[in-house]
Amino acid sequence: DAEKSDASLPGGSPRALFELGRGLYDAGKRKRAVYWWRRATGDADAICWIGSCYLYGYGVKRDVTKAVEWFERASRCGHAEATYYLAGCYVEGLG
Repeated sequence: DAEKSDASLPGGSPRALFELGRGLYDAGKRKRAVYWWRRATGDADAICWIGSCYLYGYGVKRDVTKAVEWFERASRCGHAEATYYLAGCYVEGLG
C-alpha cells in the first residue's frame, strides 16, 4: 500500500505531494489528502489546507486549536490565505 511507505512518495517534492493531496481532496478523499499534505514538508499551501481541514472537520476530527496552529505555521511562511483564516479565527475568539 503506497500510503504505508514513504519510499513510495510520488514525485517526492513537497509541491508534487500537495498537488496529489489536492486531487484527492477534490475527489472527496479528504482523509487521504491530509495524509499526503502532512508529507509535503514546507509547502505553505499544504500547511494552510491542513488548517482548513481541522477548522471544518474535513478528513480529520474538527479541532479549532489545531487549525489555528496550522494557520500560524502557514502564515509564518508568508501564506496570505492562511493569514486571512488566522485573523478570522482570532476575531471569532477561536483557538
